[in-house]
Amino acid sequence: MASLDRHADLGNVAPVRSGAIVGDSATVDSPLDRTIDSTQFWRGPEQSKRQNHGARVSRKGSRKLQRGAAALEFAIVLPVLVLLLLGIVDFGVVMGAQTQISNAAREGARAGALTGVYTQAENAAKNAIASMPGATDSGTSVTITCTQTSGATCSLIDSTSDTGSTIKVSIAYVHTWISPVLLGMSPTITLHADSQMRIEA
Repeated sequence: MASLDRHADLGNVAPVRSGAIVGDSATVDSPLDRTIDSTQFWRGPEQSKRQNHGARVSRKGSRKLQRGAAALEFAIVLPVLVLLLLGIVDFGVVMGAQTQISNAAREGARAGALTGVYTQAENAAKNAIASMPGATDSGTSVTITCTQTSGATCSLIDSTSDTGSTIKVSIAYVHTWISPVLLGMSPTITLHADSQMRIEA
């Protein structure tokens, strides 16, 4: 009977799973019993498209921010550049006007030295600045003076010979700035030029 009961007990023993540790409550599953979630390792087309679209949106946003920053910087720098440009143009025009009235004074002095006549010197100087914008301004003037070798003043309008004397032509020209308000200066500036020569007539 004891042997029959032993055989009966052996028949009721549950089969041991592959990889199980006999006599211990913990078991180790076989690799064949494990299931792998494919979504952890495989990205489908839809998920890839969503990620690519998000990357494109992020790049577009950064480009917009860069363009906005560039526009802001340009708006800050533009007034300074405009003022600088206007200043360069204004001072260039002033230098040109100064050169022109210097040449006009020389023309008048030359005409007076060759003729010894007051009106000849005056007309030559005025004709030389006639094309300038401020030629007719009330502050623009041409002044003729004559000095003898002794230091006395000669008139150039009488019949007395003034040969050897010195004629001097002085021009005062009123120039109007292009942008006086922006540059913070007076709207006009008076330029001066002088030229003198010895009378040869």
